[in-house]
Amino acid sequence: MDENCDYIFKGYTPNFTLQEDDIRAIQALYGGKPSKSFSSPLSNSIETYQAVSKQMAPSVKSSNKNSALCLDPQFDAIITIDDDTYIFKGI
Repeated sequence: MDENCDYIFKGYTPNFTLQEDDIRAIQALYGGKPSKSFSSPLSNSIETYQAVSKQMAPSVKSSNKNSALCLDPQFDAIITIDDDTYIFKGI
């Protein structure tokens, strides 16, 4: 299979760089790099979500050694297959 058509999540690749044609295509769709830094409108929402998530976390201790994974809202990949959603998180 052509590597440009390989959609399987392969994990994090350090120092990955996009090819120049990919960069031009993305900039054509979304615009170029902003000239000055700005605060994301989602940053406050994410911080609020994390604070609320920690407050809503169950106080009952689970015997499952991986239960702490559910308290962190960050994940590595997500996919939906046949109306089932799978979330992948490295340990």
